Amino acid sequence: MRELNYSYYLVGDTNKKYKIECYAYYVGAFNYNWHDDVECLVVLSGKLEACYDGKVYRLSKGDICFIDSNSGHATLSKEKGTIALVLHFNPKILDLYYENRDKYRWNMATDEFSRNSKAAKTIKKSFADIVDSFSCENLANVLKRNQATEKILFESIENFAELTEVLIEDKNSNNKDENIRKLIDYLDKNYKKKINLNDLAKLAGYHPNYTSEIFSESVGVTFTEYLLRKRLSMATKDLKQSEKKITDIALEHGFANVRAFNKAFKESFGRSPSEYRESLDKDTLEIDAEFKKVFLSEDNAAWIEARDFWNSEEKNNFKIIREDSDKLRRDIYREIIEALENKIDE
Repeated sequence: MRELNYSYYLVGDTNKKYKIECYAYYVGAFNYNWHDDVECLVVLSGKLEACYDGKVYRLSKGDICFIDSNSGHATLSKEKGTIALVLHFNPKILDLYYENRDKYRWNMATDEFSRNSKAAKTIKKSFADIVDSFSCENLANVLKRNQATEKILFESIENFAELTEVLIEDKNSNNKDENIRKLIDYLDKNYKKKINLNDLAKLAGYHPNYTSEIFSESVGVTFTEYLLRKRLSMATKDLKQSEKKITDIALEHGFANVRAFNKAFKESFGRSPSEYRESLDKDTLEIDAEFKKVFLSEDNAAWIEARDFWNSEEKNNFKIIREDSDKLRRDIYREIIEALENKIDE
């Protein structure tokens, strides 16, 4: 049986610049990461905590959250068998529709009061349509996939994003890519060491101020924030995979002291490293060992249940609309007949 793991492009993306990914997986312990894409996550089963922007969002079955591009984030399963269905899209995909468009920031989630809203139902039904469109490749399914994706894009900016500012594209960014890759490679390999802006400027061959500017523009975060996230990511792995003391983990991964590590961890995840470690259980760690190495299959019971429910909701809505329409029609006919009868009696 095929995995729930797909990638594709919108029909209008003729140059294939903005790959879209859709997949489902079992949620385990924290895997701290960030990427250029906006992430839309739907909880298929169980409960999880999504941590980003220093907040903890507690999500249950049917909840949706949107995580902004380049926003450091992590999820933690709070119940055995927790499954997430995810869609990744580059925010620049909106450029296909409108030049000089507004810029958005995606950072919202549903709760018990909004998980069944019209927007949430539309997004979940669109997920079902995207997955269904991969049953076979033909014109109808390509159009279905395209339409479903555009519905998610629309609902995301209408209900899950904030308007920030007009987007101004840096036309010279392509010339800087090679140097940016060099800087990131250096930070990834040397994150345990003490690194300052002058070190990066010397490596890039630029003035420190210019180095800082192009790094932020290209990567989406400052070099100090990138370095902090790299250290947090690697330290978090040690927290869950080893029995080392928290002080030793902090120092081994480039933090000046355990206080700095505790502060950074709590600001990112809303809890201390010790609280996080205490929250882990055997099931969570076992799932985490296979994190995004094994995806759900299309015959997974939780997926089938969610898909059928999302599809039935739309059918029920159509049924209600049709019943209301039929009732309205009957009421109109009744009024007409009554009016004619009254006229005859006169």
